[in-house]
Amino acid sequence: MDDRLQVIATAWGDPFAPSTFSGLSRQLFATLEKMGCLAGSASAILLHKRDILDGCYTLARGPRFWNVRLNRRWLWHPRTVEQMSRRLEQKLRTLPPAQAILQVGTHVAPRLPGIGHFCITDMTISEAYRAGMFGLNDLDDRTLRQAVATQRFIFDSCRRVFVLSEWIRQSVIHDCGQSPEQVIVVGAGANLEELEPAPDKYSSRNILFVALEWESKGGPLLVEAFRRVRQQLPDATLTIIGTHPKINAPGVEILGRLHRNVPQEYAALQRAYQRANVFCLLSEFDAFPNVVLEAQYTGTPVVALDRQSRREAVLDGQTGLLVQESRPQPVADALLRILRSSETAAQMGRQGKQFVAARFTWPAVAGRIVEEMTRALQEPVCT
Repeated sequence: MDDRLQVIATAWGDPFAPSTFSGLSRQLFATLEKMGCLAGSASAILLHKRDILDGCYTLARGPRFWNVRLNRRWLWHPRTVEQMSRRLEQKLRTLPPAQAILQVGTHVAPRLPGIGHFCITDMTISEAYRAGMFGLNDLDDRTLRQAVATQRFIFDSCRRVFVLSEWIRQSVIHDCGQSPEQVIVVGAGANLEELEPAPDKYSSRNILFVALEWESKGGPLLVEAFRRVRQQLPDATLTIIGTHPKINAPGVEILGRLHRNVPQEYAALQRAYQRANVFCLLSEFDAFPNVVLEAQYTGTPVVALDRQSRREAVLDGQTGLLVQESRPQPVADALLRILRSSETAAQMGRQGKQFVAARFTWPAVAGRIVEEMTRALQEPVCT
């Protein structure tokens, strides 16, 4: 008899869609499936026509257009959480038997007899509000308190809360009142396989930037730092992937968005990592940027700002350099330190690859989660 833990996957959206939770959901559950631990999956977005009458949608101004999105006041209302949780329970009853429900995000609190509820997240509402991110600083006090209380209620329903970093673990404990032993740091896996470096990788003097957003990921700051780098190293180059900013500067190559499900485009992304001398991401706020794991897994040193969980994902001075100030010169100095020494770059690249391979692969992350869920399910349930 197969005694492997059987898990039902759920998320706010299709658990296997590339966009759900920035791809974490798909990677995690695909790994559980390979391990033989996935019983089934279901989206937690189960809207009914009457939800529209209740105000589930609202108009929000985007960069260029007005967009229809879910109303946060409706989403975080206790009645909504209760309704969505009960609807999800009905859906889960149609799936094969399982011992655990693993939710990506914090939107529902399903309760099924004999099945433990777990969740994984990279962020708390309190921490996002303090950082002024995701529009939460626009919330009125009542809606904010309701959102924080709702997230705490969902955490309370979980046998364990899995988080990507120690930084957010502290918020789950202190802002959401969770017991320290119930909140487990599991990290995340690099969303790119190991790659052999190009022969001239550590002497290429090529800086790589990969992100779907430009300004929020520190693109303008990087360009200013790159101009200073070029004053010292005229042969330095900058490759930009994921976005298409309007830049007309010598040494800058813009590849735009490269889709991983298109073989030719994915091959171009791989080649960019293989030849890059250093990777640079300068976001002021980023809960746990997966791209810095990708870069290190390909043997590419990282330069990033010392913010949030960055010290957990990059070993300062060993696998890359963390910059304290959001100014062009300190960033340029860090880039120059790596670009000027192929030996330094190669050593950081080797250490980065070893660091990620030891902890930040999806099999390692999924293994930690399964082990902890199995342990939690063996504990008596307090009523």
